[in-house]
This record gives sequence, C-alpha cells and structure tokens, in this order.
Amino acid sequence: MKRAYPTFAALCKTNHLAYIPDMDICAEGNSVENAIEIVAGDAIGLKGIDLEKRHWPQGLNNQPSR
Repeated sequence: MKRAYPTFAALCKTNHLAYIPDMDICAEGNSVENAIEIVAGDAIGLKGIDLEKRHWPQGLNNQPSR
C-alpha cells in the first residue's frame, strides 16, 4: 500500500535535510533530491518495520490495531 507523507526540506550548512513529521524521522543528503530519496527509501521503510513490531496502536495508516 502506498501513502504520501508531508516532507520538509532545509539547507543545513553544506548538506540538505529532509524531515517527515508524521514519523518523526529525518535524513541528510548532498542535495534536496538525495535527502528526500534517502528518507523515502531507507528511513520510512525502517521506521515502518519498527512501528509494526511495536504494534503501534494508531499505526501509520491511522487504523486501530488488530
């Protein structure tokens, strides 16, 4: 299932940061595109797996736990 999450990007000294507030994760890259790609690919995947293992009651899809 695909979902969209709001992402904020900012320049921090020489690197770019991408932040997803819904998941409270961020990633750093050498360009805006690179930072968003990292946060989208790696960080969301790892955070999602972690939340599933913890049986997060309101999960990323805001559905009640089973």
